[in-house]
Amino acid sequence: MKPIRSIVLLLLNAFVLHTGLAAQFTTAVSDGVIGAGEYGVHTNGQNQLFEGGTTWYMCWDANNLYVAFSGSNFNEAAVLYLDRNPIIPVNGGTDANGSLQGYYTYDRDHMMQPFRADFALYYKNGYHEFRHADGAGYWGGATSNTLAVGTGGGNTVEITIPWNTLTQGAGRPAEFNWFTYKSYDYGPGTNGVYHSVPVGNPNCACNQDPSRLHPTRYFNILNTGNGSSTKPFSTTSFTYYEDNSTPGTGGYYLPTSTFYDLTINDNSANNNDNLPVNRMNDNLDIANRVLVEGNITITHNLYVGQGSALLPYNNAGIVTADLIFTGSNGNLYNFGRIDANPEADNAGDWNNRRLNFQFTGTTRLQPTTLFKDSYRLSNVTIPVGGTLLGPSASDCSIELQWGTFSNSGTLNLGDGLGGYCDLGTRGDWTQHNDYFFSGGGTWLVHGILIGRNSSRLQPAGTSAVNLRVQGDFENFDEFSGKAGSGLINVIMAGKKSQRIIGNTTETTAATTTFHNLEIDNADLAGAWNNLADVWFDSYGGGTINYFITGALTLRNGDLITRHRTTNVVHNLTLRDSATTVLPFIHSNLSTLGSSFVDGPLRYEIENAGLVNRDFPIGKTKTEFGYAIGDARPIRLSLDHDATTRTTYTSEMFLDDRVATYTWPSPIPEPITWISHQRYWNVTKSAGANVQSAMITLSYDLKERNDGVTNPPALRIVKDDGAGNWVNIAVGGGMTGGGTGVGTGVITSLPFTTFSDFTLASIDMDMPLPIEMLEFTARPAQNHVQLEWKTRLESNASHFVVERSHDHRSFQAIGQVAASGNSQVNREYQFIDEGLIPDIDHYYYRLRLVDVDGSYSYSEVRAVRFSDSKALAMSMWPNPAHNTLKITLNIPPVSRTGLIQVRDLRGVLVLSQDLDLHDSLHMVDIEALPPGTYFVELQAEGQRLSEILVIQ
Repeated sequence: MKPIRSIVLLLLNAFVLHTGLAAQFTTAVSDGVIGAGEYGVHTNGQNQLFEGGTTWYMCWDANNLYVAFSGSNFNEAAVLYLDRNPIIPVNGGTDANGSLQGYYTYDRDHMMQPFRADFALYYKNGYHEFRHADGAGYWGGATSNTLAVGTGGGNTVEITIPWNTLTQGAGRPAEFNWFTYKSYDYGPGTNGVYHSVPVGNPNCACNQDPSRLHPTRYFNILNTGNGSSTKPFSTTSFTYYEDNSTPGTGGYYLPTSTFYDLTINDNSANNNDNLPVNRMNDNLDIANRVLVEGNITITHNLYVGQGSALLPYNNAGIVTADLIFTGSNGNLYNFGRIDANPEADNAGDWNNRRLNFQFTGTTRLQPTTLFKDSYRLSNVTIPVGGTLLGPSASDCSIELQWGTFSNSGTLNLGDGLGGYCDLGTRGDWTQHNDYFFSGGGTWLVHGILIGRNSSRLQPAGTSAVNLRVQGDFENFDEFSGKAGSGLINVIMAGKKSQRIIGNTTETTAATTTFHNLEIDNADLAGAWNNLADVWFDSYGGGTINYFITGALTLRNGDLITRHRTTNVVHNLTLRDSATTVLPFIHSNLSTLGSSFVDGPLRYEIENAGLVNRDFPIGKTKTEFGYAIGDARPIRLSLDHDATTRTTYTSEMFLDDRVATYTWPSPIPEPITWISHQRYWNVTKSAGANVQSAMITLSYDLKERNDGVTNPPALRIVKDDGAGNWVNIAVGGGMTGGGTGVGTGVITSLPFTTFSDFTLASIDMDMPLPIEMLEFTARPAQNHVQLEWKTRLESNASHFVVERSHDHRSFQAIGQVAASGNSQVNREYQFIDEGLIPDIDHYYYRLRLVDVDGSYSYSEVRAVRFSDSKALAMSMWPNPAHNTLKITLNIPPVSRTGLIQVRDLRGVLVLSQDLDLHDSLHMVDIEALPPGTYFVELQAEGQRLSEILVIQ
């Protein structure tokens, strides 16, 4: 497969051939005399190469390739191999891409090629021939005496090879790879190879050492276009393949070098270690190893194949080498093992080895199709202007084992191209490995895993790292967002649900201390934001403590501290100097996504005196699969009398989320109404005594009607802990200081104990004329059915049903009479048959009208007809033991789907195709050990994920 540049060059070549323009190099004449201007300027390493007494020349024009050599005997053969259509890896592909075998007659050994050659040229003592790869891994018959060959004084040979002869009628190739050498044969025991170019390829007596290393280096011609041609001796690449070493031994010791491509790939037939498994942790299974002992510069691709490894060289001391990527479009392919700091317990490996990575150009990490491959790196540097990108498809991971990741350029491992790369730190169980981030460049990763096997991540230096995470943030050991003057600011910035995960399964429970944590997670799908929340979670179950020492910033996406499905509460604590930054806290209605803390939020306060703390809390209600946000922040104003650290926790509850809650009684005078919409719980730990405290509650007059029709009559009531409500707001509510248009706040009188708080009123006309129990809207085939139930009606006249398409402009579409006065449950319904074609979204609300004409509104309900086509699955039993049963909710359009099961580390442990036309699908999980897994369904262009427990 050719890169895009090859297509462009082919078009350019067609233009050159059509117009007959001269190529970059002077057209050579095969007369056995090397003219002064022939083959271009005779610059060693550019247009010529001198090695071991032989000088080699190459150039080309629109029609021919010209090759020459001088300074050697005619009876010593010259051999050239050429690959006219390079692939990745150069020695991969199939026999149809060319031959990996040298020709026996040419070198007296079936040597392996560093690339898949298409063309071989042989010259000796006036005889010349060429061969083409036969498509079966070998070589076709020889064609002799059809090329223009000239010989002259000084043992000079010039050969003209028409492009159409070389490419079998395909014209001049856009690019090609090649190498050459001289060989001799004076009888048994006196034959061999010498004068190999590129320099560094082995010279040897083949019959004396048939197991010798094969040619590894070759030249790259990246562009044959007129005016843009690559100098024929200027660009060198390296391929290592060793097919007969004992795994865990041998290897090639690579000194300081510069390569265009570095390929480590043993694909020979007798390679026993080419198995589709990740060999990252078992060096004994790897035979094809390159051990780096000097700085290596790569200007294009690094490719590590199966059963192959790139490792730092070992000796008695500390070895530190740099792997430097300088190209403008380079790639890293890892099907084997890239390990910058191998462990001491692997055979042939020792500690104190470091292979540092520098990305000064633009390099992309590419994935494999066999397993989730890994790159193990120690020190990583991205300077200004450097770029490290994630894969163009699928996924991969980076394990940071030791040192510092310094980024002043661009790190973008996100999923912008359909692939992504996770980033993690890794210890070795025996020591606490520290890893550091520094640099003010762009930091964008998919997921991050900290502390696997015991390690710690922290900032270095004085710079602020703004780490944007699009996937999960996982910590198995320790994360410190601030160290000295260095910062790692974490921004959760995905476009789907994300998790911040702690750990209780390993020897050390996770300690996660953010300095600045920002939630900026928008699913970009409009009003409904439940797919873009950030959840706190834990491996192994139980509660995890998360801390913030700087600021919590809420932009988009709810931060879930009380798990909505398991109800496990995780402790998010803002320490004494921490603050909250609320650019636009809001519910997820209209075009805005919700942004608040759903669950408990804690402040640790140590300083004495007057302090104010804002709790940006709210609650999300799930209605027909959609999470509708209800943001209701509070402020707590405190007067401490000591400097003892004290924790204050607050959470908002909706009445339908805490059905067993018993409201205190009796209602105190002159309160006439107490809200059943929501309440706020505030608690205080042991610690400082509080001289006085005041609470400021928020209410909404626009988006989510709280039943507030007379703000001056509003009050706050508090549970005194003995089942009694106490009025703690005298003098009325205050509007105009709220968190958004149509929102107000009310501040209480001082108090000293903490419990539940809610809104109340002294106005008889304040409450809704109807107390709603529930209100639903369901899509049907060609209509929408609305149903609602009331618990109490007082002077109620009627219900006006209102509909909107944009959640902003509502119009009445019908009316239903109320019961007037009622103390029992009443049920009502309304069918909307006036739907508009091609409209998918509808919003409904009820205007609750009193007999005197006053009114208030119910909550808004949304209907999406496309949701009836959304993919859903039922999975049972859960917990499961031997067999998992799965059913889908919709008739399929496509034929097949896919079920994948992954463990908590994300490792794929089971994959099964599904015939979607079957109604019931059985998945055999008997081979999986007990534990918690993620089950992912891929079908109909959609993807679902559920948690499965296997017992």
